[in-house]
Amino acid sequence: MANVMLTLGGPYRYNHCSVGRNTVYDESTNGVAERIAGEYMHGLFTVGNSLNPMHSEGQAEALDAAKVAAGDFVGLFEIPANHTLLDVAVRVFPVQSSRGYQSKLNSDGLVVGVEVHEYDQETLQPTGTTIDLVTALNGIPANEDAFKRSAVKPGEGGHWVESDKFLVLGLKIESLPADKQVKLSDITARIEVTGHVFDYECPIHV
Repeated sequence: MANVMLTLGGPYRYNHCSVGRNTVYDESTNGVAERIAGEYMHGLFTVGNSLNPMHSEGQAEALDAAKVAAGDFVGLFEIPANHTLLDVAVRVFPVQSSRGYQSKLNSDGLVVGVEVHEYDQETLQPTGTTIDLVTALNGIPANEDAFKRSAVKPGEGGHWVESDKFLVLGLKIESLPADKQVKLSDITARIEVTGHVFDYECPIHV
């Protein structure tokens, strides 16, 4: 029985090259480093987007065209296949300023929840699966400051996105502004939705 150590990550081997034909690998390890080298520190992403029609004409036009109603889902960020979604968060700014002037709060009655929907990569259509959160992030009013976070089930490891799927992180509109003259595209609030995602690209540096 032989142990062949094809390891990288230990102390630097001055006369070795990981792309060379020989003398790279030994029967034993080269010792253990005190810490993993900085070049391996990649693959953790903070993803997200905001519902912010006040500062995005494109968002405002899309919301008007879709005639968004209570119960509808507004997608904000796509998470590709072969990634793991660890957690999600939501932050509400009830009112913003425009060109240096404070706007008027107009989102009374608007209530949202954070959801993550699964989509089929080939058809680009939802599969009907909503990813479970450890702590439900619903019933969030847009007229109050808020900052909430939840892990994604399973809580100890997050949700792995299968190769033929992708996820869409976004907001479910639970109710619209109470003032019927205020459309969703008119709100002065900003609602940020974020998450942490891992990928699994194999390190290729030497």
